[in-house]
Amino acid sequence: MLPGAKSQSNQWVLTGICVVLTAAVWLANEFNFLWLKKPLRDAETYAQEALYQNGRKTPPNTNIVFVGFERLSYTDGFSAGPDGEVDKQSRALELLREDYPWSREMWALLVERLMQAGAKGVVFDIVFKKQMENDERLAAVMRKHRGRVAICYIYGDSEGDTGEGLVYEAPNNTLVPVPGEDLFYDDRVAFATIWPGDDKVVREARFRVSETSASLKLDLPKREHPEDRMQFSLAARALQMLGRADAVPPKEFGVLFRYTERPQLGFPYHKLNEVFSEHFWRTRYQSGAFFKDKFVLVGPIVELLKDYHQTPMARQLMAGPEVHLNIVNAALHGEFLRPMTNLAARLSVVLAGLVSAVLCWLVVNAWRRFVTQLVLGFAYGLLALYLFNEHGLIVALGIPLIVFAVCAVGTVLYDFVSERKARQELRKTMDLYFSPKVSAYVLANPGSMEARSAEVTLLLTDLRNSTPLAEKLGPAGIFSLLNHVFEVETNAVMAEDGALEHFLGDQFLTYWGAPQPQPDGPNQALRAALELIKGLEAFKATQPPEVRALFGYGVALHCGSVLFGNKGSAKRLDFGLVGDTVNEAARIESLSKYYGVTLLVSRECFTHLTNPATHRQLDRVIVKGKSTPVELFEIENPRTPPNYGELVKDWDAAFADYSAGKFAEARPIFAKLAEQFNDGPSKLMVHRCDELTSYPPADWKGVWKMESK
Repeated sequence: MLPGAKSQSNQWVLTGICVVLTAAVWLANEFNFLWLKKPLRDAETYAQEALYQNGRKTPPNTNIVFVGFERLSYTDGFSAGPDGEVDKQSRALELLREDYPWSREMWALLVERLMQAGAKGVVFDIVFKKQMENDERLAAVMRKHRGRVAICYIYGDSEGDTGEGLVYEAPNNTLVPVPGEDLFYDDRVAFATIWPGDDKVVREARFRVSETSASLKLDLPKREHPEDRMQFSLAARALQMLGRADAVPPKEFGVLFRYTERPQLGFPYHKLNEVFSEHFWRTRYQSGAFFKDKFVLVGPIVELLKDYHQTPMARQLMAGPEVHLNIVNAALHGEFLRPMTNLAARLSVVLAGLVSAVLCWLVVNAWRRFVTQLVLGFAYGLLALYLFNEHGLIVALGIPLIVFAVCAVGTVLYDFVSERKARQELRKTMDLYFSPKVSAYVLANPGSMEARSAEVTLLLTDLRNSTPLAEKLGPAGIFSLLNHVFEVETNAVMAEDGALEHFLGDQFLTYWGAPQPQPDGPNQALRAALELIKGLEAFKATQPPEVRALFGYGVALHCGSVLFGNKGSAKRLDFGLVGDTVNEAARIESLSKYYGVTLLVSRECFTHLTNPATHRQLDRVIVKGKSTPVELFEIENPRTPPNYGELVKDWDAAFADYSAGKFAEARPIFAKLAEQFNDGPSKLMVHRCDELTSYPPADWKGVWKMESK
């Protein structure tokens, strides 16, 4: 497949992944696909709570005051000194020392105190259901200040479908002496029920309930009935008392509202007993001036009374009276919120998937696309926050962000897997041309032409008589023979973790020590050489006699410094080694034919061998074009005679005489070895001893200088 077509095919796959993942999220949200509806809805709830908590909040109205009681009995906390004497005479504080529920006389005294201070209205978030002594005292105060004082009722749970409308928990008849259901439409009462959503979180408020809705057990009527009387909520009564009846929403259905703050932060409560305390009344409340023109909500913040609710502002519960004050405050500021329609919410999910799919075509790089998707998700979150803050619109947030996230992760995982697979395929292909270590280096440094130095061990082989063999076998035959030879050589080298430099004609160069160091390289190279010779001898035995007669080869081992890396041009690179060490290895291998041996090892390599087998030093020679001598060794291998140890013993004695310039003493030993073992080096030394005897060198140091390559 062409690169462009392959890239386009990959983008279609990525697009398909986005479509499938988006569809899965949509189905899960709509039809509980894979039982993921609840986790998705929880994520959406969490995201919207983040908007409430981090978005703009309704500033608190200073004309709203919360008087709360955090205890069910007050036996301490009163003024000291002269003020304490006044407190001791206080009838209200005396009543507060009793256990809850307190006498209705105390509540009447509270209303009178606040009204005398100039409060615009007082609402009790308390259901005075039980008849008690002094109910008439509170009822009289409520009549006196009618329209400015209200008490609450709540909707209860009906037992079964009786068809008789709602069940109420209402104040007793003494407090509001109105017959039957007329009580709930009286301006001295208000309903304090707070309805949470399906997730038990309070986000919206209902300000009114019509007669028709009440008969339907709070279900909204299909059409409005203008003649219906209305039951008003605590918040609605508060707005009426503040002269802001216009701020009460005209419809019956619940409306979302913007909270003021987290629990206990928006409307800190004033302790009930401190309102009656002489010291606090004079100092904190400026002898009542603090309450002038204010609306006061009185209610409990006692956990025992269980008037606490979950809000989107925090995991911490919020007291019922504080929730009511948040509703009142939102209405005073007109801070009502609008939810996104269901259709728009569904479209936002689809749009998130569509944007992710388009990105697969616009941004090809996997990580750039991944980061772009995350940035777009973050930008969408900022947009949602902006709409929440400036336009009061709550958009679907959690589920679209999940679509962005799963598409980002899904596509980058596919890219990672496909790229990994492509790299493995490329690596597999490259391993046909390079050793695994070199392939890894080239892939890690693509296009780099920086040369690096290394100490390497070289193994060089060369096939003998390649021209006669080619003439005898023909092009196809010599090609097949070379491939068999290279197969044997490659297996031997790869088994010892060697790296292949190249196949050049009938020459084979491998190395150890690059691109990563290999301290045991010389020993590995020797083992590879011995296995290589063994394999080539086995292959030779399978050839016809005329091929066997021509088939030969040399092997050289050498150590030294080289430069390695990509070499060539920017358009065509080739990985390999460069340095005089490579040239020296080639000269050493060529000397194997000169000496008539199969394996030659240089002194530079020999000194690094841990435990070489039986061996002999063949020569110290200066090759043409060089000024320094090369010391050459032969190590026992499959091509040496079976009794190689005897050969080496006599050779070492003769070579010592030769090195010392005793050519006449060395010659007969070399001649004996040449005849007994048909030993190539011994034959060479016989002729050399004759020459050196006839023309003794003036300054002999045991080094032979070659005049030709």
